[in-house]
Amino acid sequence: MNNSYNAGMAIDIKSIQIYLLFFLISFLFCYLSERMFSKKKKRLGFFLAVVSIFVLCLLAALRSTKVGVDISVYLLPNFNRATSYSDFLSFYSVASSQMELMFSLLVYEFAQLGNLSALFFTIQLLILLPIYIVLYRNCNNCSMTTAFIIYVFLFYNFSLSGMRQSIAMSLVFLAIDYLMKSNYKKFVFWGCVAVLFHKGALISLIVIALIIIFENKKSYKRLLWCLAFILLAFFAFYNQFANLLAKLFWIINPRYSYYIVTYMSDGIQWGNIPTTEIVLKFGIVLVSILFGHYRKKQNTRNISILAISLLGRYFVLLNARMYEALRIAYYFDIFCITLAGKTVYQQKHQANRRIISIFLILLAFLYWIYFIMYVGGYQTNVFTFV
Repeated sequence: MNNSYNAGMAIDIKSIQIYLLFFLISFLFCYLSERMFSKKKKRLGFFLAVVSIFVLCLLAALRSTKVGVDISVYLLPNFNRATSYSDFLSFYSVASSQMELMFSLLVYEFAQLGNLSALFFTIQLLILLPIYIVLYRNCNNCSMTTAFIIYVFLFYNFSLSGMRQSIAMSLVFLAIDYLMKSNYKKFVFWGCVAVLFHKGALISLIVIALIIIFENKKSYKRLLWCLAFILLAFFAFYNQFANLLAKLFWIINPRYSYYIVTYMSDGIQWGNIPTTEIVLKFGIVLVSILFGHYRKKQNTRNISILAISLLGRYFVLLNARMYEALRIAYYFDIFCITLAGKTVYQQKHQANRRIISIFLILLAFLYWIYFIMYVGGYQTNVFTFV
């Protein structure tokens, strides 16, 4: 994913100030909304939540087309192309090689309006709204503010570039939450919508659904250990599985199949793994393991969320074998925010909650300041207005 970095490593202070100004305003309203929800003042809580989301959507809308590497790869060319088509199907016949159905429809409709900023705003709204819905639905056992802050530092800048996947990630997050609450119809519906935005969502939906479905079985932990063994064997003997894997991935996303075949003979390329992905994101998982309740039998659901988060760490390591596995990892990594939020909520003493929350947020902030703002991840470190 080297083409997702800005060439020079440098800190742009003005861009940091812009991001942090909008972030802090959003965080403040998120915190206030959580306080209102805890006091049963739902209307005021929802209003404050809307403001929190609006601030980050506004920031996305105000950016120029230079902020986010994928804008020039597929969004802007197809946005400009869509203006010359009078019907969607004709446009989609051309755009389908780069964009899935729902995202193509989104681009086409806003291209007809001729408003790129409104498209950016809507894309960010489709990303943030499902996240907020899930956090609200779990506010009785998860710190909304901690989880939301961690999400923003880990994934907001990625969403300015990987727009299709970010929408799909949020919808997978929402779909799995419905599955966890046994609402199977909404799980299927939102899961299908996620795939229509980004086909890569199918992988995470299948794997995570299997984890949730089997979590009430007596042999659940044994099954998780078997899964871990299979994944380790797959990593060790990757070349033996690569051709079969390439055929399967061709159905989901031909680009993944291309990378599997192209990098198959290169062996283990540890340089393809960003250090921040291993150290800082795993740090969030590790803190949750140390201070969360994951060893009690009655907390099988917490174990499932932990297992999903650890799968994200596995796919990061798999990036040394299969280029672009890091993108797959993000579908699992998003559950780290729930893991962190639950860990904070589980602390009995308020002082412990604050200390652990601050430490988890600090890890996410360090990831953001180094990987995004210094290294230049996804070419979003230099913010320029439209």
